[in-house]
Amino acid sequence: RTQTLPPRFFDLPNFFQNNLIAEKFIFSLKNLAFGQKPILSFAIFVFLGLLIWLIIITQGALVKTIGEKTKSETDGRLSWSKMKKNWLVCRQYFWELLFINIALKGGAFVFSLLTALPIYILLTEFSPQNHVLFLSLIFFFVFTPIGIISSFLTKYAQCYLIIGKKHIGKAIFKSFILFRDNWLITLENAILLYALNIIFAVLMLALGLIISFPALAGLSLAFYPQILKVGYMATIIALILIPIGLLTGSLLAVFQYSVWTKLFLEIKGRKKILSKIARVAAALPKKLGFLQV
Repeated sequence: RTQTLPPRFFDLPNFFQNNLIAEKFIFSLKNLAFGQKPILSFAIFVFLGLLIWLIIITQGALVKTIGEKTKSETDGRLSWSKMKKNWLVCRQYFWELLFINIALKGGAFVFSLLTALPIYILLTEFSPQNHVLFLSLIFFFVFTPIGIISSFLTKYAQCYLIIGKKHIGKAIFKSFILFRDNWLITLENAILLYALNIIFAVLMLALGLIISFPALAGLSLAFYPQILKVGYMATIIALILIPIGLLTGSLLAVFQYSVWTKLFLEIKGRKKILSKIARVAAALPKKLGFLQV
């Protein structure tokens, strides 16, 4: 005897179909962009504004708290009371921090677009097909390095603003100087953090798959012999990964701000600091001295 799916199964789990999720999301964006639902659009804009406000101030509070901990050389654990106090203090830096993010990251986007357009126009003269693909690939390869550098500059400028008490213009200018003088150790630090992010992402994906397996197995057995669509399974896994990703992503963000802030203070505390690559390169001739004639 075969078991049939209940009629409502196809009504409720429409949410689990990837194509319907994408379609509803795009439809909602259209309504938001053209103001077809003004009350809902206003509520979304208010929510996004509050979210941006919270994120920006939290960034400043993390930089200030980690900087104070590093300077005082006390226990490395972050104090919640200290974090709360610094969060209240950093509210006055909201517009400066927001401007730094918009100026550096938005500037990197505009610069990448202006750089990619001439290359795109030149290439399309020789090959008039696949314009969108050409532009996407060119923009990706141009924006990736520029976007990474802009993220370094943003963190350094935030440190100059919060820890160094510099004016916003001077903080941005000095972030360029600091990156220029210490670009190798900055890239080395970024590569290590990037490798850590990849390892962390793989572990979280494995954890999400392990946690979602009982739900997938239960649904598969409940509706046997019919087979669940891939969209159902993928979306169930995604729904489980979202809270895991938010929690672990927040912890990872705190760790990364801690690393960048400590690196900033270490660089500022010395006249010249060499990266591990530079130290190995400098010591290599001495290690190979026996080869010299």
